[in-house]
Amino acid sequence: MRQSSALLSTVLRTWTIIMYGTFVIWIISPLFTDDVAKSMYNTKWIPDMSETTYKLPPVWAAIYATDFFTMMVNVIILAMFNCYPFSVCFVLRAQFLTLAAGYSMIGQKS
Repeated sequence: MRQSSALLSTVLRTWTIIMYGTFVIWIISPLFTDDVAKSMYNTKWIPDMSETTYKLPPVWAAIYATDFFTMMVNVIILAMFNCYPFSVCFVLRAQFLTLAAGYSMIGQKS
């Protein structure tokens, strides 16, 4: 049980670090690009917006804030959902190993 617990803890921490690390990189990457890349970054999901409108700081800030909160909620939900099946699989594995160890002792004299 302790081995499964330690392995599960390592897997969940690694998964969470990867998820949030990807989130941070995705959020800060538009801040280090030029104006053309920024305009091409979000106009795909807002096709009617002109490039000059998009380059206005309040407009870009609003779109960026929307992206930030959407991605943050997405990462939190995915992290919660993916950690649950990982935990269930490791718990079931530990239970089956415990049962196998118990059944292997049946009929043996101590």
